[in-house]
Amino acid sequence: MARRHAASASPWRCSSFSALARLLWASKYSGASSVALRYEAIASASHGFVYCVAAYGVTGGRDELPVTARQVVAAVRPHTDLPLLVGVGIATPEQAGEASTFADGIIVGSALMAPLVAGDPAGALQLAEAFRRQIG
Repeated sequence: MARRHAASASPWRCSSFSALARLLWASKYSGASSVALRYEAIASASHGFVYCVAAYGVTGGRDELPVTARQVVAAVRPHTDLPLLVGVGIATPEQAGEASTFADGIIVGSALMAPLVAGDPAGALQLAEAFRRQIG
C-alpha cells in the first residue's frame, strides 16, 4: 500500500508529532531577505502552505508586528495559490489579528511557550484562546 506523504495530510489528522514535523519540514520558508526571484522558486517548491517569516533575526515576539510581514506576504502572493502563514515575531493576540488581515494564517510559538515554561498551562490555554478570538 502506498504511503501518503505527510505534506498532503491535514495537520489536524496527523497521528503523531513526527507526521506534523514532516508536514512543517515540507513547507518552505520565505522571508524579507529573500530576493524577488526566490519568491517564485519558494512558492513553487512549497506544499501545503508557505511559511512567511515576518521578522529578521531570532525567533520570538516583538513589540510591534514587523512591517516586513505584510511585505513578504505581498511579494509571495502572486506566485502561489497556497495559504500564506505568517510567523516569527507574533507576540500578542492583537498582532495576530493585524496579521490575519493580510495573511491566510498565523503561526505563534514563543508567546505560547512562555506560560508553559513558567509552569502555567492554564495561562497558555487562555492566551491561545485570545489569539483565536483575534484572528476570527
